[in-house]
Amino acid sequence: MLFLPLVAALYFLLKPRFRWIMLLIASYWFYMSWKAEYAILILFCTAINYLSTLLLARMKSRKLRGLLLAADLILSFGVLFVYKYLGFATQNLNLLIEKTNLAFRIPQFDLLLPVGISFFTFQTLSYTIDVYNGRIKPEKNFGMLALFVSFFPQLVAGPIERSESLLPQFRVVHRFNIARATNGLRIILWGLFKKIVVADRLSLIVDKVYNDITHFGAWAYIIATLAFAVQIYCDFSGYSDIAVGTAKILGYDLMQNFKRPYFSKSTGEFWRRWHISLSTWFRDYVYIPLGGNRVGKARYYFNNLITFVLSGLWHGANWTFVLWGLLNGIYVALGRATRGVREKFVSFTGLEKAPKLHRFTRVLITFSLVCLSWVLFRANSLGDAVYILKHMIPAGISADMFSGLGSRLDLAAAALGVFVLLFAEYSGRGETRLKRLFDRSIAIRFLSYLFLIVLILTFGVTGHELAFIYFQF
Repeated sequence: MLFLPLVAALYFLLKPRFRWIMLLIASYWFYMSWKAEYAILILFCTAINYLSTLLLARMKSRKLRGLLLAADLILSFGVLFVYKYLGFATQNLNLLIEKTNLAFRIPQFDLLLPVGISFFTFQTLSYTIDVYNGRIKPEKNFGMLALFVSFFPQLVAGPIERSESLLPQFRVVHRFNIARATNGLRIILWGLFKKIVVADRLSLIVDKVYNDITHFGAWAYIIATLAFAVQIYCDFSGYSDIAVGTAKILGYDLMQNFKRPYFSKSTGEFWRRWHISLSTWFRDYVYIPLGGNRVGKARYYFNNLITFVLSGLWHGANWTFVLWGLLNGIYVALGRATRGVREKFVSFTGLEKAPKLHRFTRVLITFSLVCLSWVLFRANSLGDAVYILKHMIPAGISADMFSGLGSRLDLAAAALGVFVLLFAEYSGRGETRLKRLFDRSIAIRFLSYLFLIVLILTFGVTGHELAFIYFQF
């Protein structure tokens, strides 16, 4: 709790030329407080990309530059593969070997997954690829690049920042600004509410059902899946808010990672509004290089599916994540393939004459499809996911549909948190009357902040430590 105030105080007390050094030390200290020796991995990835980009800037031969980029990618992805995917790969290879009745087995290693390894690996890779493509010039100050890779607000769970946006900010002299600091604290407060009051309380329901699936029925699966949809959104966007707010206090701007994704009218729109830093990373460094949508239909569908499968694999070394990515890719592909048919249906039924109903219907269908995919994401195994999906259709409304999910107080607290979340998200969109009132009235803002603090202190789950879901990625 004292880390941020101490870092902020030191940052603004130091002379500007020393501030980046202090931030670098603080960022490494922050990461090393989890497991000190794994800071070597960040340093290694930083050194690889630092040397590669300096050499890329000097090389004229396109072939040599391509070979150097390939070597950099192999080394960077090699670190990620060893720690995140080696166990998954050897496990599946051993299963194949068993079917061939061969006598040998590939030894398996149980390595502890470094927190945030996927995030800082992708951040360094985007930097190197941008240098290769001539979008930016290589950073000659190794310490500055090391700070870009390890900047503590977004180190372990993003947003995945681009070098062209964040690196120049480290050279700007930031003076303490009370309005900016207040805004940062407000964003942090909202993130804490989403994490502690909503996500962590809903996790009590979700974990109870998904960790013991055979003792529950269809309504429990539906409620737990809906709860998980809100939980993962509040958990991850809550962390993003805390990261953005923390950086803002220090004078830095991080990218927005979520834009009310559950109000999306299609799955394609959902992925433009969910985990934006990762979605745009795959768009810019995988989908577009493959040809994007500037190709024939068959190639477009291939590009789309391979991008989503890789995105699923990024989330975890498990077939559930691979299939989750594939399913979302199919959603997006079907959305494009059926666009004409759907437009004709809307015209035939006259839905275009009722735009609010049409929008609500599209949002509801999109949300339902996303929730079905969350079953794969949350299930402990592929077998569990199949079991839940097979038994998810209820026979009818049941009086005991909430039985076994928790006490009435816990369920009421979770419902209150979700209600406040929906109210804030809905009223905060665009230029609504409530948003204008909130922006103009100091009293309304103060009472809102006080209300959130009371909710956090009263209904926040503090009895046991619950890590952010995306720390495991």
